[in-house]
Amino acid sequence: MLNVKINIRIKDKNLFKRLSKQKAGLEVGWFEDQKYEAIDKPFYSSVAKPDGKPRRYSASKEKYVAMVAMANEYGVPEKKIPPRPFMKRTAEGNSRKWKKFIKNDIANSKKPDLQNTLNKLTTKVINDIQTTINELMYPPNAESTIRQKGFNNPLVDTGTMRDTVTWRESE
Repeated sequence: MLNVKINIRIKDKNLFKRLSKQKAGLEVGWFEDQKYEAIDKPFYSSVAKPDGKPRRYSASKEKYVAMVAMANEYGVPEKKIPPRPFMKRTAEGNSRKWKKFIKNDIANSKKPDLQNTLNKLTTKVINDIQTTINELMYPPNAESTIRQKGFNNPLVDTGTMRDTVTWRESE
């Protein structure tokens, strides 16, 4: 969905040699096994609208969370869903902070391990993505969607997309 490349300057030649031999990678997002459940009958959610009234949901087909996230990130013009680039916004707004974390973690480690550092970074990245999902309000929902949901948070309905951001190691 979105790749973030972070370059860090390492002045210590010995440390650079050690780290350059390590293969490390991190993927944050949604993966193959994460789905919204298929619902046969309409139901009322235990998550109330801001006015305290129960929220009614229609029957729905099973769908992958990654597909919903991608539709929100890039938009789906034929369904009148505008792009809401929350992943791009998260990366642009936080890459300096992530870079500083990596640099500090490596500098403060007796035995620097790049994969271990990236694994520690995951909590920060996931929290930053979830914060962006909660805070992004533009472009706003259509009036009909606001009436149906009871509020105008374009990236939150049931909270599944926000609550299922996860990570895995990659190369």
